Amino acid sequence: MPQIKGLQVVYAKREATEGTDPVPTAPDALQLAQPATISWGAYQDNDQAEKDNQKLESEAPLAPSYLWSELAFRLYVRGKGSAYATTAGPETHAVLPIFGMSDTFAALQWTYDTISVATAGLLTSTFYAFKGLDTNVWVLHKILAARGRTLTISAVAGQPGFYDCVVRGMYVEPTDTAIISPTYFSTIPPAFAAAASWQLGSFSTGFVKRASVTLENTLQFRDNANATTVRHAVVKRALSWDVGVEAARIADYNPWLKWTSRAQEALILTLGVGAGNNKVVFTGDRAQWANEPVGYEDENGLVRFAGKGTFDPGGTNRFNILYAT
Repeated sequence: MPQIKGLQVVYAKREATEGTDPVPTAPDALQLAQPATISWGAYQDNDQAEKDNQKLESEAPLAPSYLWSELAFRLYVRGKGSAYATTAGPETHAVLPIFGMSDTFAALQWTYDTISVATAGLLTSTFYAFKGLDTNVWVLHKILAARGRTLTISAVAGQPGFYDCVVRGMYVEPTDTAIISPTYFSTIPPAFAAAASWQLGSFSTGFVKRASVTLENTLQFRDNANATTVRHAVVKRALSWDVGVEAARIADYNPWLKWTSRAQEALILTLGVGAGNNKVVFTGDRAQWANEPVGYEDENGLVRFAGKGTFDPGGTNRFNILYAT
């Protein structure tokens, strides 16, 4: 009775109280763009490798303490496909906030933006990851009190965009459990192919091959002798971007000047063209060229430059994701 790689279902639901299972249901399903990866570990192994004994060998390890689970998964960047509401958010409604993002509902649209990691009340979520056997038996892996480690939005010209997410939380012993029949969004992911799909400042007409933005949180385990639970705090955060675009005239865009002047410009990455609640817009209003601006690439006779940079944490839209109508 082997497990089948493609038989996976993942759910995410916000926790009202950190570490308390809110019990996800069918509408909380995340439609994976590829199979997810689950890993486990312990913050205290108790391996007794240094214990003195007459055999000069390591003793049998003690039971580990403070166990964690980590889930890495990929989702399509897409909208709901129908009207948003306070009770009807996008597919990522329980995912984005655990990366330290606030959410706002206004004008029939949902917006998620990074907030200070010192802000009280950063949300956590529970994840259920079901892995199926060829006999329709399912193994359930739960992760409680999950916070986000890495979030990347990436897209290649003409292809759909993706969220690549890594989350970590408290380990729960797996069980054989009946599957929760998922209810998925039916929206077709929009392609990265429309006017001004990627723009940096006034530069919006470049021939862009690929683009991405990344949020990386450093999670610190909070040691606590008064509990067996695992809790994390976000102690550091980094925001970055990457693009591959055809090399052209300095008159079209001068990345060297932007690099040497440390100019700050708004970076906008758009998937979808609106009208149908299937448009997602990323905005970082203080993008900077922070590395050497050009690493030339040769592909099929075309020369591109690979640009990389960071986002200044100030500004109104630091790392902003809008689900537009």
